[in-house]
Amino acid sequence: MGLTEYKKKRDFKKTNEPEGVVRKPTSKAGGGSFVIQKHAASHLHYDFRLEMEGVLKSWAVPKGPSMNPKDKRLAMQVEDHPLDYGDFEGTIPEGEYGGGTVMLWDQGDWEPMEKGADMLAQLTEGSMKFLLKGQRLQGAFALVLMKGGKYGDNKKNWLLIKERDDQATEKSITDQYTTSVTTDRAMDAIAAGQKSGAGAADKKAGVRVWTGIKKATNQASVMDPSTIDGAAKSKFPATMKPQLATLVQSAPDGGDWVHEIKFDGYRFIALIENGNVTLSTRNGKDWTSKFPDIAAELACLPIESAIVDGELVALDAEGVTRFQLLQKSIKGTANPALAFYAFDLIYLNGYMLKACTLSDRKNLLRQLMQTYTPSDAIRFSEHFKESGDDVWTNACRMGLEGIISKDLTSRYVEKRSNSWVKVKCTNRQEFVIGGYTEPGGSRQGMGALLVGFYNEAKDLIYSGKVGTGFTDASLKEIHGQLTKIEQKTSPFSNPPKGSWTRGIHWVEPKLIGEVAYTEMTSEGLLRHPSFQGLREDKKADAVTIELPKQGKEAAEKTPAKAASKTKSAAAEKTAAAKKSSPVEKPTITLVKMPKETTSETKNTVTPYQITSPEKILFPDEKYTKKDLADYYEAVQERAYQWQSNRPLTLVRCPAGRSKPCFYQRHIKLAEMPGIEPVNVDVKGGEEIYIFMSDPIALQTLVQQSTLEIHGWQCRADDIEHPDRMVFDVDPSPEVEWAGIIKAAKTLKSLLEKCGFETFAMTTGGKGLHVVVPLVPSADWDDVGSFAEAIARYLEATDPDNYTANMSKKKRIGKVYVDFLRNRKTASAVLPYSSRARAGATVATPIAWSEVTVKLDPTKFTIKTVPGRLAQQKSDPWKDYELARKALKLEEVLDRLTPKAP
Repeated sequence: MGLTEYKKKRDFKKTNEPEGVVRKPTSKAGGGSFVIQKHAASHLHYDFRLEMEGVLKSWAVPKGPSMNPKDKRLAMQVEDHPLDYGDFEGTIPEGEYGGGTVMLWDQGDWEPMEKGADMLAQLTEGSMKFLLKGQRLQGAFALVLMKGGKYGDNKKNWLLIKERDDQATEKSITDQYTTSVTTDRAMDAIAAGQKSGAGAADKKAGVRVWTGIKKATNQASVMDPSTIDGAAKSKFPATMKPQLATLVQSAPDGGDWVHEIKFDGYRFIALIENGNVTLSTRNGKDWTSKFPDIAAELACLPIESAIVDGELVALDAEGVTRFQLLQKSIKGTANPALAFYAFDLIYLNGYMLKACTLSDRKNLLRQLMQTYTPSDAIRFSEHFKESGDDVWTNACRMGLEGIISKDLTSRYVEKRSNSWVKVKCTNRQEFVIGGYTEPGGSRQGMGALLVGFYNEAKDLIYSGKVGTGFTDASLKEIHGQLTKIEQKTSPFSNPPKGSWTRGIHWVEPKLIGEVAYTEMTSEGLLRHPSFQGLREDKKADAVTIELPKQGKEAAEKTPAKAASKTKSAAAEKTAAAKKSSPVEKPTITLVKMPKETTSETKNTVTPYQITSPEKILFPDEKYTKKDLADYYEAVQERAYQWQSNRPLTLVRCPAGRSKPCFYQRHIKLAEMPGIEPVNVDVKGGEEIYIFMSDPIALQTLVQQSTLEIHGWQCRADDIEHPDRMVFDVDPSPEVEWAGIIKAAKTLKSLLEKCGFETFAMTTGGKGLHVVVPLVPSADWDDVGSFAEAIARYLEATDPDNYTANMSKKKRIGKVYVDFLRNRKTASAVLPYSSRARAGATVATPIAWSEVTVKLDPTKFTIKTVPGRLAQQKSDPWKDYELARKALKLEEVLDRLTPKAP
């Protein structure tokens, strides 16, 4: 690494840490000095450093070294330090990198365990073995790179392990030694600048000393559970059952209700005591061995003991939770990023918190999560106070499983309750597998699963066959498990009948499968079921059918003020919305706002106060809310030109792009200067949407943590007549960039033959938009029909390269020509909108001359686009308004009918 990263992180005018240089290595064979420094920064940890390549190779060890071979201590590799750092002891000023007190805990020499071993090669291979000759650490040790799960990707997380030898002991060496090996001072004496036992300021002892405040002390005082109402002194419990949510038809609303994302993973109670972690399933099974990386991260929390309730998920490349990925991770057939979302704190440092309110428990949990964040494997599950209907609708639009609504005044109960309720986007739950059919055609292993659930009488009720959702691998694996538990008779109390049942293989009802389905018929059979995966975290005899309760019924046992607001007009409309497409029937939030904007203030920007400007919205790039505000200020004229007077759909990310984001069309306008309402007729009912009426709206949206601005293909003053068409050139992952360029130009050529001019735009993602300006004369039906006809034409004339089918299975190796954005209420990202994507990319208008294989859309970001505009001699879309054409459907459709050869 060298010292570049070390020096980049420090201001040596403010910190007295040694700047240092890379020195000539003293030994080619390996070996040299080592040092361990106890470091109380944002969290207490130990820095383990080995002299190699003229620097100190460094690892942060949260729990410190151990002389017990049974202990495997997480060691996170950090930047190299100069050799001079081996003598450093003192306090780094608060606000500087690593601010806090540093103690020289151990010093000495190290050498390879095997004489003549190439230690640099061992470092590269991820397995180092060496001997330590320190004042406190003695004997053989190993550093092993963690592989598998999240740690196999970043190559920074190791395990520090004591080898078995005569020096090994089970005694805690960090408890045994608590003072400096050079000055015999404790941490508080070092922080105060005192000599050991002298009580005077140490200014001449040759030790680097300066003043600073230890952050960990402040955090510890904040996290005092004894100050919370309802907290009770208690021994650490051996087990804990999770609180479960009741399924309801619509989300409750009210001042005491908040809403969380319903994650698609495994529910765990994490029991943490003295650095030991147990991950307990909702059925009480110990699954720690299945997720050792997550357990190691939880062990790093700066607490003595805690019980944390949360959900462990696997994330795909887009950051979306995938249950099947989680199963593959357990089997070792996939290596996805894993994350534990913590949403409740039940016990902390000797105090039981079950009798505390959810509000207090979550506040305490948030403080705990903020004290130590070595990676994004442990995350705080944010909650949202917006309308439950809106949160549910937006969760469904994003393809999530649903939401959990919780009463902030409620206590934690170890059973299913009405103070936690869940609303699903699709029907999905566990079913017991009672049999399977023979495979047909080319399918191997088995055909379909026969599934059911237990009723109150403990009878297993048959619910239907599940024949889709399998992969070749899962068919083989599940078939192998089922053959081991076959039995001669049906386990169902109402077994299926008919000639097709002759080939059924009955099995003992031991395995559980998760199934998604559209509905259950009056006969109790599943419609359109799809297999999601096996579940092992629940007993089969505990699987019952989940039927949603009405919101009012579910809230009857919750505090009166919350229950009284549950059954509302908004809830009724949400329930109705679930019966139709969430896109076509959006949730309504009716608000009244007097128009404060006048003709004199229109199109002028007044000062706008952005609160929390330092909030990180793009974590990978460390871009803040202020960075986004600066971008929109720089591109204001262009952005407002294309985004104003158009019904909007916003993507808001209150905690940054890597945390849950929401689509939003209906907002409390009183809180949004520059945003005005527009009444829209949707299927015979009037709904209120929003549009941008003043440039100040750009800063307003930044204040609301809006990372994407999407708009309809019409103006707010003429809703029924689209003024543009947008075609999204959306490739499958197999399509190379040259194929995307070719598709965009082919689409351009076809539209020009129909008499239209086109304009190109990067989307900030993997595709391109081809935009057609229209005279707003045709209605939505005509515009939508023409857009679909264009896509179908490309599909018919070149089926190997193009598809008009949005199904991912139909899109493999092809470009999907998305025409669906040209329907009423549908939207597309607007020009110069930022995107909630890596790099903070921007949807950028470009000239057709730029649409070549050399085009790199990732270069257009909130940091680069302002400079691009400043250097442009002319707007690439300068002729947009002159290019408007009226759509006359009958005159162009015959041109799109493929002619016989």
